[in-house]
Amino acid sequence: MYGQAQAAMVNPFEARGNNVMILGILSLVCCGILGPIAWVQGNGIKGEAESAGWPEPGNSKAGRICGIVSTCLLAVGVAFYAIAFIAAAAGSS
Repeated sequence: MYGQAQAAMVNPFEARGNNVMILGILSLVCCGILGPIAWVQGNGIKGEAESAGWPEPGNSKAGRICGIVSTCLLAVGVAFYAIAFIAAAAGSS
């Protein structure tokens, strides 16, 4: 009705998105192994929110993207060390 305050609809997935965002940021800053965890949890929240008719929470999306970036950096780092280890092993024999 006109003149009455309407209750704002709050996305019920916002609170769970905070955890994903924290994991994503921590994966970039100090512990890269948290990246895949943030990525998987972010995908889960995205799927649940979309199936319930809600948009993906912004903080969940940010954490998921940080998790993707961190996972890619982790994969590049592991590949670099594997190549360096193989080259060192081949050079010493």
